[in-house]
Amino acid sequence: MEERFRRIIAKNIKECREESKFKQQQIAEYLGVKQEQVSYIESGERPIDVVNLKKLADLYDIPMKEFLEEEISSKQLKQYAFRNKREDANVLSAMAFLNEFSNNIIHLEKLLNES
Repeated sequence: MEERFRRIIAKNIKECREESKFKQQQIAEYLGVKQEQVSYIESGERPIDVVNLKKLADLYDIPMKEFLEEEISSKQLKQYAFRNKREDANVLSAMAFLNEFSNNIIHLEKLLNES
């Protein structure tokens, strides 16, 4: 991955995590990696794979391509009413699933209305 894009992705991943008030350890558990790996990804020292980038896009409810932009234009990260002090990987997975599911429903409705 080109160095420039890796730095942009790293910056956006870190900003999303901080804005969502998640700790690196929580994101690491959600992605199934060590906290150090999240730190390396956020600093741009290591690239993130597409599967984990998709998982973060679902969690933060933004299109995956936005991680490649200088600024994330849909920066309206949701603050969930059901948030608790200790979100483990299962809670984050459920949040990501709900985001992806609701976005799919919206997309299907748009397709049906076009017919």
